[in-house]
Amino acid sequence: MANMFRLFPYLNFKIDKTGLIAKSNYKAFYAENSFMFSKYPVLRNYDVVATPFSLIEATIILQGLKNKIQIEQTSALYMEANLRSKMTNQAVHSRLAYFYDGKERIFVPFFSRVCNRPYDQNLPSLLKPPFNSLATNFQDQLIDPFYAYGYKIFNSLYTDLIMVGESEDQTEKAFYSVDLEMIFVIDDQGTLEETIPIFDGQIVDKRKDHLLSSVCQLMDAYFSLDKNRFIDDLFNFHLISLNLYQDLLTKEEGGN
Repeated sequence: MANMFRLFPYLNFKIDKTGLIAKSNYKAFYAENSFMFSKYPVLRNYDVVATPFSLIEATIILQGLKNKIQIEQTSALYMEANLRSKMTNQAVHSRLAYFYDGKERIFVPFFSRVCNRPYDQNLPSLLKPPFNSLATNFQDQLIDPFYAYGYKIFNSLYTDLIMVGESEDQTEKAFYSVDLEMIFVIDDQGTLEETIPIFDGQIVDKRKDHLLSSVCQLMDAYFSLDKNRFIDDLFNFHLISLNLYQDLLTKEEGGN
């Protein structure tokens, strides 16, 4: 990817998404729920919103925390026998975000698979030791969710991200955010490799018909390391303006 390294910082410089980020669902969710970081200081290191990607990460943690609290509090309203009911289980988990790790649903992303099982498959265990202590003291059970679950956590109900490509060895996947009009390339350890904004300010009429198909083809050029096709596709699929396209060609010809 070395021959593309200089391209993406320039795209991020030329395509300003500050206003879109400020009006996004991510920003609204963070603004409404970020007070929870002060109530649970063990998670405070995730209270970082310096970039669009870190904003997404922060909202994932907050949504996971809301899931944890809701499952615990709702489970406490039922008798142990009732919690074994399939109908009760469905009621407790109604409308909660989750993702799959293998065949297991993860409702609390900063917990391991083992600690997630009571929150999904075995609700009665939340009422008894040792899992009942997780309601108030869970620092010792914290994991880094992004490292542990990788890009799976982003391909889930926690985000609006849609997978639009992957590397041949499947160590990297690309996701498009409808809300932010950005593509994020994330590796299998949950690390952001690249941010690619589309639709610069000179595009008055954003053509969004067949958008996902176009972005998928764009990212095929990315993962094929075909920089020239990538730049051409940005313009041919109406993802950047003619002026920006010509600007990119000029910079490429000049070697800058």
